[in-house]
Amino acid sequence: MAALAVPATGLAAKHTNILCLNKAGTKYVVKYRPGSCAHFGPGGAFAGGVNLKHIHWRSWNRPSVTGRAKECGFHLPCENTKVRIRAYRRRRACGRIVFTRLKARSSFGTTVVRLKRCPGPA
Repeated sequence: MAALAVPATGLAAKHTNILCLNKAGTKYVVKYRPGSCAHFGPGGAFAGGVNLKHIHWRSWNRPSVTGRAKECGFHLPCENTKVRIRAYRRRRACGRIVFTRLKARSSFGTTVVRLKRCPGPA
């Protein structure tokens, strides 16, 4: 019987996930191909974070995935700024494969967020 080959990266998994804030904004939860995703910036700050709505992904379960979304910001009313997004840098963490970077690019500039690897408090 032949042995199964494991990729050199060791990232063979059925799903690639991303961690986003829950609706209350109190903790990070695991999501698969989310339609919305918010993530605080460094140190839990709003600056450098993203609050994406109406996400349309072009692909998933690849090393790098792209899509379109609306950036709302962390204030009301929602700004609805059109952004192009890219999730990348897959890593194994807490028993699953997760994206650890999210880039959002709009006419106002680019934000790169370092995503959490494991679910937990915000």
